[in-house]
Amino acid sequence: MFKQKVLKTPIKDFQLGNNLDGYRRDKPLTKEDIKVIIQDKPIQFIIADVGHELEIISSDQCFNFWKYEVKKHLADASKRNRLEDYPDEYLYFASKWIAEDSSPIILLEKQH
Repeated sequence: MFKQKVLKTPIKDFQLGNNLDGYRRDKPLTKEDIKVIIQDKPIQFIIADVGHELEIISSDQCFNFWKYEVKKHLADASKRNRLEDYPDEYLYFASKWIAEDSSPIILLEKQH
């Protein structure tokens, strides 16, 4: 599998596996958006943390990952956010990404 190290956020584009055309950002997501998406079907989360490789959370783990990790750290991109307002002083900005012939994914850009 293709390994990609995150150099900065926001991410401009990325590739996964055999998808050489890469994914493109579709739209930012709120908590409500994510609830609707994962109720429809399991989805992959990908974490982008500067200095680290993209971390893939498999679709079979998406509900637990959402419930125990993402919900409490998800920031609203339309508001001013302070790290100290989140547990362990880190947060995620979420966005939906799409690619031809691939299922959409949710990218979580980590800030700490």
